[in-house]
Amino acid sequence: MITLNRTSDSIALELATQQASAIVAINEAAGAVRAQYITIIPGQEMLYPEKRDEARAYVAEPTPPTDLSDYELLEAEIGITAPTIAEVAQVILNLYALWKGIAAPLETFRLGAINSVEAATSQAEIDAAVATFMSQLEPPG
Repeated sequence: MITLNRTSDSIALELATQQASAIVAINEAAGAVRAQYITIIPGQEMLYPEKRDEARAYVAEPTPPTDLSDYELLEAEIGITAPTIAEVAQVILNLYALWKGIAAPLETFRLGAINSVEAATSQAEIDAAVATFMSQLEPPG
């Protein structure tokens, strides 16, 4: 009879590989949820905070400015996102508030799941952490 003797190093390596795979799955699932709410194209993630900052600055103006050079991103959306720059700014601020309301709990779930995966000492614990995370992504009902 042949007995396989696995060393603690090989077991640790196998667990680390399983943990890494689970973390990739968690991050990909979180990314898929995010993609339902934001545009995923190179560079777009840099535009969102810029638009938000322009919108905040615009609505803080005591009177509507006639020179829109400080609001190039907002100006580019006039007639597309909304008919006026004031409405564009408001739409962007509203979308930002909605996004933040979605992103905050998603990040809590994601980071919690990764922490659980990293603390796991078996494939069963890893699977349970991933399953819990995936269930948190499902809409209630």
